[in-house]
Amino acid sequence: MSYQDFKNTHLGNGYDIDDWFGDQGLTGEYLVKLKNGSYKLVKDIVEGDVLSTGNTVASGMKKDDYFIDVSAYQPEDLTDICNASGTRNTIIKVTEGTGWLSPVATQQTNTSNCVGYYHFARFGGDVGLAQAEADFFISNLPSKPRYLVCDYEDSASGNVQANTDAVIAFMDKCKQAGFEPIYYSYKPYTLANVYIDQVTAKYPNSLWIAAYPNYEVTPTPYWGVFPSMDNIRWWQFTSTGIAGGLDKNIVLIDDEVTSSSNVEEEDEEMTNFVARNQTGDSGYVAVVNGRVFGIGDMETVFQLQNAGAKHLNLPDTDFGRFIDSQSRDAQEIKQAIADANAKVVEAIEKIKSTSVQDALGKVTIKGNLEVANEG
Repeated sequence: MSYQDFKNTHLGNGYDIDDWFGDQGLTGEYLVKLKNGSYKLVKDIVEGDVLSTGNTVASGMKKDDYFIDVSAYQPEDLTDICNASGTRNTIIKVTEGTGWLSPVATQQTNTSNCVGYYHFARFGGDVGLAQAEADFFISNLPSKPRYLVCDYEDSASGNVQANTDAVIAFMDKCKQAGFEPIYYSYKPYTLANVYIDQVTAKYPNSLWIAAYPNYEVTPTPYWGVFPSMDNIRWWQFTSTGIAGGLDKNIVLIDDEVTSSSNVEEEDEEMTNFVARNQTGDSGYVAVVNGRVFGIGDMETVFQLQNAGAKHLNLPDTDFGRFIDSQSRDAQEIKQAIADANAKVVEAIEKIKSTSVQDALGKVTIKGNLEVANEG
C-alpha cells in the first residue's frame, strides 16, 4: 500500500495521516515505512519486510545468535536496551490470561527486530481456557512474526495430563493461525507439571528453557548450568544480561531446522560433556544425549572430547548442581557418581600397590633376620 492509498482510505476516519510517526505505537492501524518507500499497516508487517531503518523484520536466527525477551517492564523504545545487550532480536510479551494487554508491545515491535511474541499463561489444566487465552493473544498481535510462545511457568493444576493437554491446545491454536508455537518454562517446573515428550512429539524443537548460573551480569552463556533436554531450540541463560536486569537468550538450532533428526545432531554437539570437580576427589562423569554415567578410563574422556564433548572442570559446589540438572533420574546420577568415584579409589589403590611392589623389589633378605636395602 502506498502512502497516498493509505491517505485516501483513512482520511476523515480519525487518523492523523501526516503525523503518524509520532503516534504509530498506539494501534496496529498505523503505517510503517519500508525501505523501498512504500508503507504498510503495522498489523500487516510480516517476516522479511525491510523497514526504512534497514532492519529486516523477523529475519531467520542462526545457531549461536542472541536475542532478548521483554515485557511492559521495559521501555516502549527498545533502542538503548538493544544496543546495550548486543542484539536487536526480540521476543515481546503481548498478553497475559484473557484480560491483560501490553500497552507498549507495538512500539517495542517498531524499535527492534521482533522475531516473536509471548503470552503468559494462566490456564493451568483447562483446555477451554487455554484456547480462549490463545484467541485473545492472537487477536492482539502487533505484527506477524514467525514464533508465538506459550509462557507456562505458573498456575499449573495438579493433573499433569490435563496441563499437557491444555498446553498443546494453546499451541495448536497458534499453529492453526499460521505461526510456529514455542513452549517456554524452566526444566524443573516442566518435568513436575507437563508430560513434555507429548508436546515435543507434536512440535519438535519447540522448547525454550531457562536456567541461570546466578544473578550477576552474564552477557554470554555459562555452559555449566545448561538445562540438558531434548528438543531445546533456545536457552534463556540469564535474567541479567545487562546491569539492572534483562533476559538474554542464545539460539541452539537454526530457524530453518525443523526435522527431529537434525535436532539430534545439534543436541549432541551442544549438550555432551565430560566433567569433574576442581578438587579432583570425584572421578569424571559423562553427559551424553541427556544421559549421565561414570567414566572408568581416561581414554574414554579423550575420545568423547575428540567427538565434540565439552570438557568442564567445575567448582565443587557447581559440580553437584550441574550433574543434577542433566538428568531427571536421581538413581542414575547417584550410580554415575559412585562409578566414577570407585575408579578414583581403584586408581589410588593401584598406585599404592605398585609403589609397595617397587619398594619390595629393592629389598634382599639375608639369612633369617638380616634385611638389607639394595636401593
